[in-house]
Amino acid sequence: MRTTTRRLALAAASVAVVLMTAACGGGGNDASTQASASPLDAQRANALARSRPPPPPPTPTTDATLALASASASGQAVDGDVCAVSADGGKVLFTSSSDTLVSGDVRPFAADIFLKDFNGNGVTRAVTTTSRTLTCLGMTPNANTVVFIANATNGQVDSLGNSGTELAIMVQNLSTGQQTRVSPLLSTFPNVSQYQYAGVSDDGSRVAFIAQPTSTCSGYD
Repeated sequence: MRTTTRRLALAAASVAVVLMTAACGGGGNDASTQASASPLDAQRANALARSRPPPPPPTPTTDATLALASASASGQAVDGDVCAVSADGGKVLFTSSSDTLVSGDVRPFAADIFLKDFNGNGVTRAVTTTSRTLTCLGMTPNANTVVFIANATNGQVDSLGNSGTELAIMVQNLSTGQQTRVSPLLSTFPNVSQYQYAGVSDDGSRVAFIAQPTSTCSGYD
């Protein structure tokens, strides 16, 4: 009889605890959830996360395949300076003074601009010109337009009828071969000595450049 009374009392006490917990705002699950979301537990979790070392970086992948861009048709390496690379890495624009890259060199002993196509088309002359000066500036990501500096007319003619020249920023469409002068005549703007290349749009329709003032220009430093 005494044992039965004790069990009932314990059972009644358990019910009272459950009811009291529910009256305070929730059942046993809510109470445990509130405890796990306490600020102290959050601080401990953050401290534990900070104490763990970061995961090791992934193993780098390497490509041991090397391809020579400035090579003659026979595979002989020649001098070359990289100017630009296409977005897919399949074409490399470079300058070289070699006369063995392509046939019919019209500027012997002078640097020309070439395009190496690793998709099987070999090396081709990207820019065809007889200009005394030829400087590669850049290429569009699709390798369709090349930007360069070359001699162009300055709009003046001397007493012997010879046209004067000046350096100008040019573009050439590699699909059509058409060359277009981008920078205007230096005489268009007062006190401008030259133009500096700044960039070309992805489609090659726009070229940015800077007008460099002369030392006599007001405010020039």
